[in-house]
Amino acid sequence: MIRFVSCLLCGIVNISPFACLIGRVIEGLFTPWARERNYPVLSVEVDGNLLPPNIVNKLNIFMVNVLRFRGKGDASALVDEAAVAEPASGFNA
Repeated sequence: MIRFVSCLLCGIVNISPFACLIGRVIEGLFTPWARERNYPVLSVEVDGNLLPPNIVNKLNIFMVNVLRFRGKGDASALVDEAAVAEPASGFNA
């Protein structure tokens, strides 16, 4: 099965309920396998609330890594032009 999956995937996202044993077992099996083959891999535990900004950033980085893995390294479509052009008002020096 893993050989079949490796022909079709460009990355692995393991989304599981918070503190779920099965999610952690899957993470323990797939993470080393994916890293040996340089597949992008990400595990996220959710509790039903909105995802915090650090998890959203990890998902964005994962998407860029998938594009690089597929050989389509141009990630400019993922960049929000308005956010780049206008710096956040809370960070002015």
